[in-house]
Amino acid sequence: MGYKGPTQSTHRIDLHGMTVQVALSTTKTIIENNTGAILFLIVGKGNHSGGVSVLANNIKQYLNTQGIPWRYARLADGGTGVLVVSL
Repeated sequence: MGYKGPTQSTHRIDLHGMTVQVALSTTKTIIENNTGAILFLIVGKGNHSGGVSVLANNIKQYLNTQGIPWRYARLADGGTGVLVVSL
């Protein structure tokens, strides 16, 4: 086993159950302090909000306005209830 180069750190952050304001503040702080990391932001699927994930919509909007790329997690990792952010 030789050196395989630098690895990215990954972090799972559970925003589920937070208010939008607290979740956005938490997301901003985590992004500022984790350059080069991969974040798994657990935002939920909106099952308790009539099928609309209020957190996901607000977090996606923030990421888009900041030009931060994101995607939904693979189904095995939470699917649309988890946003994957590569910093």
